[in-house]
Amino acid sequence: ADQNCVISVDTRRAETAEEALMAGADIINDISAFAYSPGMPEVVAKYDAGVVLMHMRGTPENMQSPEQLRYSDMLGEIAASLKIAADKALAAGTKKDSIILDPGIGFSKDVSQNLEIAANMDFFKDMGYGLLAGPSRKTFIGRLLGIENPEERKWGTAGVAAYMALNGLDILRVHDVKEMRQMITMLDHCRKARHGKGDLP
Repeated sequence: ADQNCVISVDTRRAETAEEALMAGADIINDISAFAYSPGMPEVVAKYDAGVVLMHMRGTPENMQSPEQLRYSDMLGEIAASLKIAADKALAAGTKKDSIILDPGIGFSKDVSQNLEIAANMDFFKDMGYGLLAGPSRKTFIGRLLGIENPEERKWGTAGVAAYMALNGLDILRVHDVKEMRQMITMLDHCRKARHGKGDLP
């Protein structure tokens, strides 16, 4: 494998994760945050892999049902759920800096709930782990902008992504890599220039 290329594999299944890690994968992205396969924490630790733990209620098939969208303290409940998963990873032997949390934009959340998550990245950043989010072309952006075609939500995605990046997001998962890379690069130049640390090429 290319030493400059980090490979992440999306799976909830411990058996699949082990096969992927044996084949050279570096990171396991578990959308169930260890809820689907109880043996997943041990597999991740065994191969000294990175792990993305995403918040989701239910399964991809029923995650948008009314009962899954009902929260009394959404941000707090997401953080508590992710902390339980992160503690399992730590207990199994995974290093803290190998654990990445994803609050699960678009998974068991409605439009206003997704927006609340995007607006409060700093809340999750305070948990002390790397932070990933995947707002790219999501339905909530389309609903707020009145855009049906997901491929036309590029600029809406950029707006959400920029706001999150300014408030603690570490990793952005997107479809439009070239465009979002330009946005993040310019954001970094502006942020550095604000503190007199610009380093133009």
